[in-house]
Amino acid sequence: FFDASKEFKEQLKAKKSFFTLVVLSAILLLAMLIGFKYQNISTDLPLNDPALFDFNKQLALAIFSKYLLAFEFIAILLLIALVCAITLTHKELTKEKQ
Repeated sequence: FFDASKEFKEQLKAKKSFFTLVVLSAILLLAMLIGFKYQNISTDLPLNDPALFDFNKQLALAIFSKYLLAFEFIAILLLIALVCAITLTHKELTKEKQ
């Protein structure tokens, strides 16, 4: 599988436009997160009253109201990691078949 006696030359074929798009989208996402952090968002829901809501409802309301952007960001990162893992596994399988 890995032979240390052979010299390995790493090949990077990054496309400039894709890298630029990724960097610009990351900057835009950070700007949005910073903007939402300093914006006063008030809700009429009594999130701190445990008599009205049980723990699961409080957690869901917190995730989908106060931490929505962070939750979506983590979901996108996990999706990207999943796609990368599948792509790397597929490349290794095709190299082994050749």
